[in-house]
Amino acid sequence: MISNQPALPLWKECANAALQAELRGSFDKAEQQYRLSLKFAEHSPITSDENIGEALINLADFLTSKGRYEEAEECYRRAIEIYDRLFASDNLISEMIYRVLAEIYNLQEQSVNAHLLNKRAAS
Repeated sequence: MISNQPALPLWKECANAALQAELRGSFDKAEQQYRLSLKFAEHSPITSDENIGEALINLADFLTSKGRYEEAEECYRRAIEIYDRLFASDNLISEMIYRVLAEIYNLQEQSVNAHLLNKRAAS
C-alpha cells in the first residue's frame, strides 16, 4: 500500500528510532540515534535551525535522563542560542530550557546557579 504522507526528514526518522530504542531499554542504540539525528539536522540542506534546536533538546533530554548533566548542559545551551536568535530572547522554548537547566543545577547541588537560571526564565 502506498502512503499519501510525505517521508519524514532523515533527522526526524533517527529521532523517532532513538525514542523507540529508548522505550525498549536499548540506551546505547538510543544515544547513537539521537546523535545521528543531530548530525543529519546540522548537515542537511533542507533542515532549519529550529530542527537543529529540536534535535539538540532531544539529545539533551536523553543525556539528562542518564545523569550526564555536563553533556546535556552543552546541548541545552546550544539550543538556547538557536531559539534566542530565531525568536528573540524572551521565547517560551528558551524559558523552558532555562528551567530544565536550573533543575539540573539543583540535582548537582548548585543552588546559586539554579536560582539565577530560574530568575532568567521568569524575566
